[in-house]
Amino acid sequence: MPSRRNPFKKSVHGKLKKGEANASNVAVVVFLIAVFLAVYILLLPPADRNELLGINETSSNLTATGVAGGGVVLLSQNPGLMMPFETDKAVHRIDPVNLYLKDEPVVDDLATSITAKKSIFGEEVRKLTFNSEGLSNIDAATLFFSVKNGEGNLIISLNAQEIFDEKVEGLQSVTLPNNLLQENNVIEFMVSGPGWNFLGTNEYSLRDLKVRQNFNVANTKEKRSFVLSSGEKGDGVLSYSLFCNSAGKNNRLKIYINNKEISDEVLTCRSATRSVEIQAEEMNEGKNEITFQIDEGDYLLNDIKLEVGAEQGGSAEYKFSLNEDEFNDVQDGEKEVKLFIEFSDDEKHRATIAINGDEFSLDNEEKEYSKDITRFIEDGTNKIKITPGNEFELVKLTINLV
Repeated sequence: MPSRRNPFKKSVHGKLKKGEANASNVAVVVFLIAVFLAVYILLLPPADRNELLGINETSSNLTATGVAGGGVVLLSQNPGLMMPFETDKAVHRIDPVNLYLKDEPVVDDLATSITAKKSIFGEEVRKLTFNSEGLSNIDAATLFFSVKNGEGNLIISLNAQEIFDEKVEGLQSVTLPNNLLQENNVIEFMVSGPGWNFLGTNEYSLRDLKVRQNFNVANTKEKRSFVLSSGEKGDGVLSYSLFCNSAGKNNRLKIYINNKEISDEVLTCRSATRSVEIQAEEMNEGKNEITFQIDEGDYLLNDIKLEVGAEQGGSAEYKFSLNEDEFNDVQDGEKEVKLFIEFSDDEKHRATIAINGDEFSLDNEEKEYSKDITRFIEDGTNKIKITPGNEFELVKLTINLV
């Protein structure tokens, strides 16, 4: 008997074949669209391609080592401050320094005249006041007066403590003990009794009463700072004018650079011009600190100037190299060499950049700058030289093979 065909099975089989064909057509279309998009994206300029793909060159486009631009890092430097110089010497002006350790007198006029007396009928005690500000700095205090006339002994108390009991005449000075001094002081003047002459009166008339306090005033150490740019890499000379107001017993001037002593000299009380040589290794690129210190005396250091050897024009120069395989990739157009620069601000930045002697200008007001420098690259060692046209801080300089 002939076999009977299932019409339902035939229908299903037919539909499966048609679905497979449709799926194949869709896959081809999707593939062609993907190829077209890939070619279109590759042909776009790098900046447009990054914008289309949502890539931020300064943050997202980082390699595993965190270098902008990706690829192989050929050079990575932090040049820091850049400033132009007309000669091969950079000059830093430093503010004047006044160093002293001295006694500074302060005189208080207490009274033009006073009278103190004592008898069996009564006593007249005179009180005068003065202030002592900065007790810890007082070296000595002295009471001065003159005696017009007097009988008996003159008794003087400081803050209720007796410090003097003598018969005196003429000009007098009485030392006021430092340990009795207070911020507000009271001096009392009294006279001893008449003794056997019980009906008599002892009396003292004093004139021109003054208190002189000698304060220790000290400023024996002062610091100044200066900043070296990346183009300042030579030895330095520190020069200054020295003026003496007064001298002590032990007059020495010490100078430190970054806490390292570079000079220790004995001073005489006369004006002079001095200079000190500073080795390049004792100074840092960036901020440096200079300290001036004396033991005694009163000196003014003026016209302080630091001259440092510098690259003419304030240039910073670096070297980087490509091996044979890397240079072949560049020549074949398979790889490019990119320069990336990061500034500390978005102010005006002007500079001339030379790659192996070929120069181009940089003039922008943004924090970042990049440039394809492939056409300047040579096999082996390469040089890059940056000569600033104005002062700016160059935070990061990288050259990548991408």
